[in-house]
Amino acid sequence: MLKADETRNCTLEGGFGRRVLAFLIVVLTCCDPAFLSPPRPQARPRRTGLRAFRDELDDFPWPKETMEVMIDGHSLIEWYWNQTLQIEQDLNLVHDKFTFWPARLLKATELLTRRFGLDRPPSPWSPIIAVFDLPDPGNTWNGAQVKRYKSLSRQGPTEYHGVTLAWSNSYVDTSASESYRCDREVLYMLEMLSRPYPRRQVLVTADPMLAERAEEICHVRGPEWFDQELQTLGQEGEVARQELLGLSYDDEKRSLPRDMSHALKMAFAAR
Repeated sequence: MLKADETRNCTLEGGFGRRVLAFLIVVLTCCDPAFLSPPRPQARPRRTGLRAFRDELDDFPWPKETMEVMIDGHSLIEWYWNQTLQIEQDLNLVHDKFTFWPARLLKATELLTRRFGLDRPPSPWSPIIAVFDLPDPGNTWNGAQVKRYKSLSRQGPTEYHGVTLAWSNSYVDTSASESYRCDREVLYMLEMLSRPYPRRQVLVTADPMLAERAEEICHVRGPEWFDQELQTLGQEGEVARQELLGLSYDDEKRSLPRDMSHALKMAFAAR
């Protein structure tokens, strides 16, 4: 057996050896050129607002049949209003974006079902989704409109002719903060879609802040991309585009399809 002094010397020598080995590892690592100048990962270009997205009108590198499209409804409606102001500069346009205009956007969105989402992974919703804001009770005199849109929000997403209609505050309740934008709803639904299966998901919005946040989840395009798609859909696409621009002067009640549910008609026609 070793004596106490011999055991102590072995322990010291073992500890000293470990310290020397650790020191050599540090020296060799620091002298390695790869350690001194490691390759930096290629930074992802940061986009500000929709400037970059508005320039991307080219087609995606995969078939449109495999793509799914989500639309920020009321941001596109306001974008078309601004386009109308550039065409009809002598008019003073005053609209209610919650009356009849969502039905016009729905008519245009329905045309996308002919070419998008025909071959895609399973999903609880349709391949084409239109998400809408809710009226702000503090900024409107139309109490019936607020009540009917709130009822739609409580019912949750509904489907009409292959398009899923969703509303703010259905999944993410932001009523306590008095926020009635659908941005949180859009992000929540995009997150739910991206979890089980990889998707070729596209968000169309005119909201720069929403576009920047959604870019981490899916591909983002501006209203120009949506408008370009309508122009490639023939006569029906052009008619839907003219209605969104407000250049079609037909009776507003005709913009509500006959087979639309009573709840949607009451909300879209609430004055």
